[in-house]
Amino acid sequence: MSITVTTEKQFESDIEAFLISDEGGYIKGSGTYSPKLGLYPDKLISFIKRTQPREWAAFERQNDIDPVRKFCVAFNNACDMDGVLHVLRNGFKHRGTTFKVCYFKPESALNDTAGIQYAENEVECYRQWYYSADTKKSVDMVLVVNGIPVFAFELKNQYTGQNVDNAKTQWMYDRDPREICFQFNKRILAYFCVDHTEVWMTTKLAGKDTYFLPFNQGSNGAGADGGAGNPPNPDGYPTAYLWENVFQKDSMLDIIQKFINLQKKKTLIFPRYHQLDVVRKLIADVRINGAGKNYLIQHSAGSGKSNSIAWTAYRLASLFNENNKPVFSSVIVVTDRTVLDAQLQETISGFDHKLGAIETIGEDKNSQDLKNAINDGVRIIVTTLQKFPVIYTEVDKANGRCFAVIVDEAHSLDEVIAKINEKFKGNFTEGDKVILSALRDKLLSDKKLKRMAQSSDPQIFVESIFPKAFGTAAQDGYMEAQESYQSLFEDTAKYNAIMSALAEVVYREMRKKDIKALYESGAYTYEMPQNLSMVAEEPTPYGDRKK
Repeated sequence: MSITVTTEKQFESDIEAFLISDEGGYIKGSGTYSPKLGLYPDKLISFIKRTQPREWAAFERQNDIDPVRKFCVAFNNACDMDGVLHVLRNGFKHRGTTFKVCYFKPESALNDTAGIQYAENEVECYRQWYYSADTKKSVDMVLVVNGIPVFAFELKNQYTGQNVDNAKTQWMYDRDPREICFQFNKRILAYFCVDHTEVWMTTKLAGKDTYFLPFNQGSNGAGADGGAGNPPNPDGYPTAYLWENVFQKDSMLDIIQKFINLQKKKTLIFPRYHQLDVVRKLIADVRINGAGKNYLIQHSAGSGKSNSIAWTAYRLASLFNENNKPVFSSVIVVTDRTVLDAQLQETISGFDHKLGAIETIGEDKNSQDLKNAINDGVRIIVTTLQKFPVIYTEVDKANGRCFAVIVDEAHSLDEVIAKINEKFKGNFTEGDKVILSALRDKLLSDKKLKRMAQSSDPQIFVESIFPKAFGTAAQDGYMEAQESYQSLFEDTAKYNAIMSALAEVVYREMRKKDIKALYESGAYTYEMPQNLSMVAEEPTPYGDRKK
């Protein structure tokens, strides 16, 4: 599609034309909006009657006077209590009867009923949405699922002298957040500012305090190094990815079901473009190639790595192959960050209660607990790097089972291994490399050792101070995973080579002013044939970006 007309109306028409096409998946909106109820009641009731006739008949018997209004009130009460995101995903109960207001695409093709129900969703696109009974103002475009407004867009055209900044101003100062449709987590899940070249968004209207984040690909496209903005699009608008990709009907419903996350009951997290892109690329590749491949995801500070790990873990745990069998028996997240553990629990429990609880193998547990969790088939397991080596002995005994392993902030072992090989030419297994990384991280977290490194001569540190600390760390590791550590340190020459190599690396890194900066500089593993970048187009923490 070439850009030949320079009016805002034409921009709006071009977006609508794709969305209501067969490829876009929407239908042109034809319902009647009720500002008081914040719904298209005719569309919502039509969906309920069509998909849940018995439940609707029971509701009518209980509410013979004005059942439509009473049903909409019951829906609103559920949104007031649990939020519209929860109601969209799980439905709501009224006098013991559960009503679903949206159906999502099943992961497995075994459930024919779920597939039929998914096809019953009525997903519409409306232009010039008159949202209020008190004003004649309208929003340029709104997307509606079964009568429920869920995403809204203000569109601007540079050729008419306006851009995304004007759209931000409109959302902040010209849209009353007290309207039911604009109240937090009651209807609209995300508000977008769109022009020909940029996209910005927010999940909460708060007047002048509204925060917007960029939703751009980056100047060289998703996953490529570059600056802010979007690359040129030879086929049309640089922002066409928003409606052709992100808000294509199936993609939009997938985002509602598996990405948007309510944190601490007060913040809705909508995935940044780089997060959505990298998670979907990874899942698509695993769906095609199955288990057995390695992936590297590079990240920048503030790019939302914790959320991306949570989304990836959830998707992998619920992924089925072409034979409708789970691809992975368990997903194991290896991390030393308690904040990630808590975030995983909160994020995944908001998506799907069927996966079961996440089991954390923390400091109060040992490697045997990790082994038991694996044997019990816990879908998502969070463990520390120190306990992780047990997986290598366990996999050999778990015939026919596959595991997805997500390592959070694993650092490059290339330099350490190169130094070891200078003095010891032995073969290193995958398990050996994991243990090396565990020892390295354990030593770097030793505050007493750090103080000594910062005040000691390098020769004294390497020859006199480090050997004792290394021996203690190795002994601790041995107590947690005896079989793995015994095989690694049974050779004195290997032990000394490892200790010497780690001493140099640990000393240098501990002499840096800010170890935390080192940890946040990137996530790398030793051998990754496929690279999926997760560099934020503008790497700022979620919510830290104002107009």
